Formats: sequence, C-alpha cells, structure tokens
Amino acid sequence: MRILNLRRKKGFTFIEVLVSSVILMIVLAEMLGGFSGGRLLSRKSRDRLVAMGFAREKLEQLLALGYDGLNPWLGEHTDTISDQDFVRRTGAWRVYRTENIPAAAGPTKIYYRRVSVVVKWKFLRNDVIYTEALSSLIYNPNYTP
Repeated sequence: MRILNLRRKKGFTFIEVLVSSVILMIVLAEMLGGFSGGRLLSRKSRDRLVAMGFAREKLEQLLALGYDGLNPWLGEHTDTISDQDFVRRTGAWRVYRTENIPAAAGPTKIYYRRVSVVVKWKFLRNDVIYTEALSSLIYNPNYTP
C-alpha cells in the first residue's frame, strides 16, 4: 500500500526538471544568437543606406555642374567622408569618375558623359571592403550627328 501512495504524489522528478532546463537553455541560446545576428544585419543595412546617401550627394553635386562644367572633373578623383557617425566605426572614402562616351559616328564627337560615384568603407575590425555605387549619363547639348 505504501508503494501506491508514493506514485500518487504530484510533482516533477529531478531528471524531468533537469531535462526541461537544458531544453530551455538551448532555445534561449538560439534566440539570443538570432538577436545578435539581427543587430549586425541592421548595422550593415544602416551603413549601406548612409553610404548610398553620400554617393547620391556627390552625384547630385557633379550633375549640377552640367555637361560643360564637368570638363575639369574628367578622370578619377577620391575624397574622404567626414561624417563622424559613419566614420567612427569604419574607414570610408568616395571615388568618383567622369568619362566621355564617344558617338558611334566617330571618337571626336562626344555624345554623353558618364558620371560614376562609388562609396567604399571598411569596418575597422575586419578587412572586408563594402561598396555602393551610382552612375548617370549627361547628354551633350552641343552634339550634332
């Protein structure tokens, strides 16, 4: 009769509590890993957005010069980015290039100028260089076929 009384007691055994604790720790560890991965992804997409803003800013400056105003800017140029919030964790710079695109009629007639801006940045912790690029064409208003 004593054996039956022991089986009727309600509660969990030590093994059941131990197994459920281990399962709970595994689930929590996976969840915390997902949160840290989400933070890294969020930071990378924020940096991409900021870099795209810097590329757009420089592209708009160059496009505002117009076709003839780009003459001194032909070729490749580099400048550094001075935004403290973006550069604090990274090293960042902009490379912009303007080049002539000749017409099909001959290389002496210039039909367009291509303006390209590439923003490059590197996290200080690793050697991976990330890039974002924009480009546009400016029509030559003096072009006659």
